Amino acid sequence: MITLASGFAERSGLRVQHSLAPDLPALAPEQDLAIYRVAQESLTNVGRHAQAAGALLALDARDGVVVLRVSDNGRGIDEHAAVDAGGLAGMRERALLIGGRLAVGRREPTGTEVVLEVPVGTRS
Repeated sequence: MITLASGFAERSGLRVQHSLAPDLPALAPEQDLAIYRVAQESLTNVGRHAQAAGALLALDARDGVVVLRVSDNGRGIDEHAAVDAGGLAGMRERALLIGGRLAVGRREPTGTEVVLEVPVGTRS
């Protein structure tokens, strides 16, 4: 994830902070891949649509759930677009395939936030 954040920052010119918990639980390979792809698509969307100066990529675990959070300080997502726009539909599908839950919405005071919650120990 650090390489993803650093590479995106280098290519896009945006400031990307990252916060990765040091003690994340082991996940199934398909869960790892889904988390990575959702993070990748979320950062791509920041670069394409957000008109943001920066983003935050965070990965943490709490109460048996690994939580990916990607947020930006841009213009915020249109609530209608948050329903099932192209890349978002793919992210929702990835979440469902691994027993996870995806939420996308506006962040106050500005920006968008994508949150993927993946139960630990769930195998697809």
